[in-house]
Amino acid sequence: VMSNAPKKADVIIIGGGIAGLTQSLILGQNGCNVICLDRETIKEHRDAPINYRTTAISYGSRQLFEAINIWDDLSAHACPIKDIQVADGNSPALLSFVLDEDIQSQEAKGFGCIIENNFISKILLYAIKKEKNITLIEGQSAKKFKYSENSISVETSDNNIYEASLIIGADGRQSFTLQWMNIDVEEYNYKQRAIVSIITHENPHQNIAIENFKSTGPLAILPMLDEAKNTHRSSIVWTEDSKTKRSIMELDEETYLCALSNRFPRFYGDIKATTQRFSYPLGLINAHSYIAPRCALIGDAAHGIHPIAGQGLNLGLRDVAELTDLILRSKKESQDIGSEDLLNAYEKNRRSDNSLMIAITHNLNKLFSNNMSSLKPSRKLGLSAMNKIQPFKKIIRKQTMGTSGNVPRIIKQGKV
Repeated sequence: VMSNAPKKADVIIIGGGIAGLTQSLILGQNGCNVICLDRETIKEHRDAPINYRTTAISYGSRQLFEAINIWDDLSAHACPIKDIQVADGNSPALLSFVLDEDIQSQEAKGFGCIIENNFISKILLYAIKKEKNITLIEGQSAKKFKYSENSISVETSDNNIYEASLIIGADGRQSFTLQWMNIDVEEYNYKQRAIVSIITHENPHQNIAIENFKSTGPLAILPMLDEAKNTHRSSIVWTEDSKTKRSIMELDEETYLCALSNRFPRFYGDIKATTQRFSYPLGLINAHSYIAPRCALIGDAAHGIHPIAGQGLNLGLRDVAELTDLILRSKKESQDIGSEDLLNAYEKNRRSDNSLMIAITHNLNKLFSNNMSSLKPSRKLGLSAMNKIQPFKKIIRKQTMGTSGNVPRIIKQGKV
């Protein structure tokens, strides 16, 4: 561990996931002294088995990545989504979003894009290494915080103490920062798990993202960049009941592919699995407050949602943009960046956006992940009706692209 790490900073960020690294980079680039504390070492990150999780980066998140000058590097690994199709069971797509229906998505050349998570982390780390204002302390976790009127400090697992005006908790679902802040959370266990892998297929995916709602749980097929010449790839997120007798995880390769083939639209042609399967449990979590004295929570430390609409990370990045905007404005006016006013503004500006997305994903999952035959006709009718209502589709499109509601200024402008 770096014994010469500064003991004081403007901001200390707990957690070196994508949200924490993005937050560190944008503040460091704009004149804040930042310490980012991550319990894993970069070597552990690098040597960890790749878990093949991909992220749907919305147009809004892309604007944020533009603002920190890493979009050009990221776009080399990004596959644009030009068409979104929602289907229910074996029926053809009942709800579709096509690029030419929307000016903003045309300009963005897609509703968003799919990138493998490990590329995002690598590119962020590379950019952070070049910033003199950012100290990355790896392989250390926060042990306890100590709050005083003018500052807050963190003691790390190697007994070092670092002090700042503000601590930002970006430490994910089992957030130590959240527990220390002693904030209650609203939690819901979906009793489902998501199974993730990458599939290669005979024909191009045409940049279509498909969300097929099966009674056993949704199956998302997300377009990825071709790997080598004519190796067409898509990322699979297949949701199943945790209680199911025979998990998709246990199927042998042949059975797994057969089950997938039955659910894949014909136009993909033959499919084969290229990676191992990886699974994680699904739950909803929303902290009753995102703030405490001199503390703010961002990303999954504040709210974790069902991946049904692929919006989890995008919400976290909107937190980053909002908090950055407030911190930089406060710094410019020589105000205290850990003040109660600043934190209250952050809470107020993010709560409604996050709550709306939580409600949308929660209700979508409830509506579609069940076997009640009485619901099927009304679901189909509902989706077909929605498909015809342009104003409604526009709202959903804007929400998906991360441009609806109270959009943080940095995301609107694509620059700080």
